[in-house]
Amino acid sequence: MTVIRAEKGKVVGYINKLENYNAGEIAKIATDHGLYEEALMIYKYDQHVMAINVLVEHIVSIDRGFDYANKVNRPEVWSRLAKANWMACRFRTLLVCNVLLFLLILNSLSFFFLADS
Repeated sequence: MTVIRAEKGKVVGYINKLENYNAGEIAKIATDHGLYEEALMIYKYDQHVMAINVLVEHIVSIDRGFDYANKVNRPEVWSRLAKANWMACRFRTLLVCNVLLFLLILNSLSFFFLADS
């Protein structure tokens, strides 16, 4: 755990050498220190939901999440990926709606100002 805090570049090498460790605790510390790939590496062994959470929440990659879900093929992983994908689509839809509303308001304002002339 000291390596995570002090020498981030050496973490992967140490992860590969670890035996009999608390994976959840080490992966959480890695996540807290922005070492998302390293946390993913730790979680992939047996904590698949946590691994997909790192992929969709921190690494922010639905595509890699899809590949991971295909690989482990567990319902709870697919469910988490579906939720993340839905939220991403919802955000994009909301963004598009806000842009369209903004353009509509601008169009209305320009019509108002042009009508006054």
